[in-house]
Amino acid sequence: MALRKLGEWLRIGAMKKLTYLAAALGVMVWGGGVMAQAETEETGVTGETVVLEMYHGDGCPHCAAQLAWLPNLEEAYPELEIVKYEVWKDEENRQKWVNRMAELQYDGRQGVPFNVIGGEVVNGFNAEALLDILKPLLGEPAVAKAQLLEAQQAARAQEVGEAAAAKPLEGTNQWVIWGVLGLVVLGLIFFLMPKQER
Repeated sequence: MALRKLGEWLRIGAMKKLTYLAAALGVMVWGGGVMAQAETEETGVTGETVVLEMYHGDGCPHCAAQLAWLPNLEEAYPELEIVKYEVWKDEENRQKWVNRMAELQYDGRQGVPFNVIGGEVVNGFNAEALLDILKPLLGEPAVAKAQLLEAQQAARAQEVGEAAAAKPLEGTNQWVIWGVLGLVVLGLIFFLMPKQER
């Protein structure tokens, strides 16, 4: 019975049906290629190139620390392409950053440094998170991970220390300073006042 139906199917418009079947297979193969291309674009891997996008601010100590550390990352992953965008003073780069966050549907903290590898975001200078994203894409780093993390700490200490020395009170709430100063003055008045007046 099944063989008879197969025979009828092949006789009646077999060429037309084979054409439809070939077209359907073609669409499936083409669609698979498009999906593979979309997946490649989403992961940030194009062939062998992996791109790290770093959005940073001129004058940000954490950004400066990451910028000082990036040569270590380039040594660990020579095939990594690093693209840097200054977003505090360059309005065009700032708009690129805003558009990139929208494209990624990112709604977290919007500070710098802001790093993107494909669709993965690392907000802030976090060498370990960057290395965790890069390892599956590029394999083991050419430099030991511990060495890279030590370099991060050194870069952080140097840049944050220099920024603090250059601007010791920047970022401190002025009312806190006035409040502490007021308490010191009141304390001095209290202790300098004769005991019988207290």
